[in-house]
Amino acid sequence: MIYYFSGTGNSRRVANTLAEALSVEAVDVGQLIKNGESHDASLYSGPYVFVSPTYAWRIPRLFEKWIKETPWSLGQKAYFVMTCGDDIGAAGQYLAKLCQDIGLEFYGVSPVVMPENYLAVFPVPDQKLSDALVRKGVKKAKHLADIIKGGHPILMTGYSKMDRFKSGIVNACFYPLIVGDLFFRSGNDCNSCGTCERVCVLNNISLENGRPKWHHNCTHCMACIARCPQQCIEYGLLSKGKRRHYLD
Repeated sequence: MIYYFSGTGNSRRVANTLAEALSVEAVDVGQLIKNGESHDASLYSGPYVFVSPTYAWRIPRLFEKWIKETPWSLGQKAYFVMTCGDDIGAAGQYLAKLCQDIGLEFYGVSPVVMPENYLAVFPVPDQKLSDALVRKGVKKAKHLADIIKGGHPILMTGYSKMDRFKSGIVNACFYPLIVGDLFFRSGNDCNSCGTCERVCVLNNISLENGRPKWHHNCTHCMACIARCPQQCIEYGLLSKGKRRHYLD
């Protein structure tokens, strides 16, 4: 069984590629969270494959929280696949501890480089480069499926001091200092379609007087800004002029 969280589609594309190659179901955890639905994963045999974006060199906290609160079939293998724009730091160190805490056997984590989509901080590659990165990412996902199908662990390298710094101190600072919705704004091109409200996994957006309002419970998944059909949502000046990246 595959469990994934995705804001702008990178992780969903990888999860669906894995699901097709492994002939298993891909469960959209974001939709479960949005709908307030519980899920008993202990009803399904492993291995479990978790796919998510990389938030400050670790898996998103809301995804980790969901994993901790979900019942699992104890002792099963757990694989993690993290889409990223560059690297995942020492994420494996924390995922190994997570698996130990919930009774799963950590079988490794692999980064899959996909188009950068964190508009709040980084530039987004142009369409040509994005398409090339997606093709490479899908190819790597198929390779990982072969490893999982064979029951082998994902081979991992050691962690440098910089890896530990990024996944440790930087990640700890990331949420209180960076993550928030105060800078989100909708422009005059907003047509009150409600897409942003529908795609927000935390139900943090509502339409008031036909315009989106953010209610300060944001995880920075960038779904609202990337999926706005009018491209009229901005994150202050930080997203101005940046291409929107979204995969169906």
